[in-house]
Amino acid sequence: MEAGTTGMSTQAERSVAQRRMRQGLRLWRLGLQDRAAECFATAAQLVPENAQYRVQQGELARWRQHCQRLIGGDVVSDPTLSAKSMYLSVLGVQHAAWLYEAQRQADLAASAGVPRLHCLADAQRYIHEAGMRPDELLAIAVFCRTSGFVGSIRLCLAGRAALMTYWITPRQQGHGFGTGALELTRTLASLRGIQHIFAVTQPANFQSRAALAKAGFNTIATVLAMDRTLELWCAGPREDIGRQVCDTASAVFRRFFQGKTSGEP
Repeated sequence: MEAGTTGMSTQAERSVAQRRMRQGLRLWRLGLQDRAAECFATAAQLVPENAQYRVQQGELARWRQHCQRLIGGDVVSDPTLSAKSMYLSVLGVQHAAWLYEAQRQADLAASAGVPRLHCLADAQRYIHEAGMRPDELLAIAVFCRTSGFVGSIRLCLAGRAALMTYWITPRQQGHGFGTGALELTRTLASLRGIQHIFAVTQPANFQSRAALAKAGFNTIATVLAMDRTLELWCAGPREDIGRQVCDTASAVFRRFFQGKTSGEP
């Protein structure tokens, strides 16, 4: 569709452009940046006099470059996994409302080992912190193509190791999304050159422990932190899971959570 012959768009073209922009923003929020870019390009072509559409194109282009640097593309997916419909994307401020809705319940946040968010500004700060420290923190949004946003992952990076916390929204728990998120995290780790991923969970959190085991994690130590006893799990080459890995895990845990580990692997 071409713009009007007078050089200005018609009312019909402006209406279509607005719909395409709204569609593009929804797709961007879902991590589907390639399809969002197509929507923005159509809107800018239909209404070339609207500079805001070109600004939106530029913002999306910069976001896609950011994702490329952090995860190697718009999304991380793996059709060979059981969770074929799931994918990961970089967590951004466009996801703050979803993140706040998922992490504002104190008891559930505590059981997952993620901070409780008291307001939308907390969610925005949580995301902004990771964005300011890309070499140390990586915040990831977890999506399902049929259910949308289902959770988040936070990786604290230290060389070729990472300590992970993950969170599946309460209404999406019990549907296999936890295992899918963990499997995709291992795919992401491989892309980033991360050799070992560590995770902590409460011994009584049977659902999380089952998901970790199914995704190929192994328990290696007990962790004492914040007056709680937690289990430390690890995913990586099995022949390397030993004293050296425990020492690495202890260093990673102390660095980011000021905890201390006990027990033998």
